[in-house]
Amino acid sequence: MTEVHTIVAAVFVFVASQYALKLVIEPVQEHRRAVAKIQSWLLANQARVTSHGRDPDLSTEAKDHAAELQATASAILGHGPVCFVRVFGLARLQDVLEACRELNGISADLDPRADAQAKGGLGGFEAVRKIGARLRIRTTYEGMA
Repeated sequence: MTEVHTIVAAVFVFVASQYALKLVIEPVQEHRRAVAKIQSWLLANQARVTSHGRDPDLSTEAKDHAAELQATASAILGHGPVCFVRVFGLARLQDVLEACRELNGISADLDPRADAQAKGGLGGFEAVRKIGARLRIRTTYEGMA
């Protein structure tokens, strides 16, 4: 009879670990990858993003990063509880949403088809700084001594 209990316990542990892996850990890893891609993109394109120039490719990339960030945050089961935010070092959902808004504002600033009234972002350096603060990432090369 103890063998049956051992097998049942082992199966339960396996199922629970797979549940945690597929519904929590893998989505967290995807979200962290999305945040890292945004950090890399902002650092690599900082001059073009902050110069208020027009670049349709960068505009599209900014929109794509915003969409991916929101999608990966939404995929995390239980992202709302404070314990997940602390354990995995995630930004709060409200901060993710604000970062997405800033990325969309950057996209509008970079879009050559957008008129002046359609621009809703802070633009430039301030938007980059806010994204860094919201996502808890370094988005500029300032203070790197």
